[in-house]
Amino acid sequence: MKWIQRLGLWSVRHPWWVAVASIALLLGPASPLLDRLDRLAWDLTARATQGVRDRSVVADEQLIITIDEASLQALGRWPWPRALHAELIDRLAASGARAIGYDILFSDAGALADDRRLAEAIRHSGRVVLPVAPFEPLAGRGLRAGLPLPELQAGAGGLVHVDTEIDGDGLVRRLHLQAGLGERCWETLALAVWRVADPGAAGQVHGPDPLTRPDTLTSPCTRSGGNPTAWSRHQERLQPLHQVEVPRLSALQLLRDPQAATAVSGRIIWVGVTAHGL
Repeated sequence: MKWIQRLGLWSVRHPWWVAVASIALLLGPASPLLDRLDRLAWDLTARATQGVRDRSVVADEQLIITIDEASLQALGRWPWPRALHAELIDRLAASGARAIGYDILFSDAGALADDRRLAEAIRHSGRVVLPVAPFEPLAGRGLRAGLPLPELQAGAGGLVHVDTEIDGDGLVRRLHLQAGLGERCWETLALAVWRVADPGAAGQVHGPDPLTRPDTLTSPCTRSGGNPTAWSRHQERLQPLHQVEVPRLSALQLLRDPQAATAVSGRIIWVGVTAHGL
């Protein structure tokens, strides 16, 4: 019951929280204003309760590899051949990446030789996490999971969902640690990459708000029952608002500049498309 005592003391110190809660009760559950008040309450709560963190350390542990306009102009238009993705993964692995979150879907077969080349690069690294995405093959027939090719799954460090909920003001305040179809579900990208980078530490994840203790999330992610054609989210977690500016490196620079590989060593790597219109 200690958390209740903490919540009571915190409410006395921050009376605005009580005012927001009272207004929310009066408005009822289906009000746009209530949604805004809900976001405001969380923002103020997060700022009031989060401790001081060394954000530079968090940023220095990560690196974003951007497939940007310059990369597309120099290396070819999108989609890239799988052999080029394989070259990128090989370079990251050889440069000492701790984990690689590769946020690009490879659910359709490409050129056979290129698919084999990519599968080998993923297998050789053993640290590449690949996304799963829901899609609707036929209108009204429900959703299916868009999985990477079987040969790519075989060598991957994990399969993940990349489903993110964006609030009305354009900010992301929450993520779902698990999501999926029916009995099949997958961890969120960030958590799975964390597991690959640091298997021991990733067994503990924080609860839904700053006042709760950490809880344990089992792996692999499994659930029982549920509609096999309906996408569902589970284990919502609200996120702190502090911003961390993660360094970025163009895919072109990584592949063309031998010195650029030094920025990868010992870091968690996120690979994604940032070019406009894709």
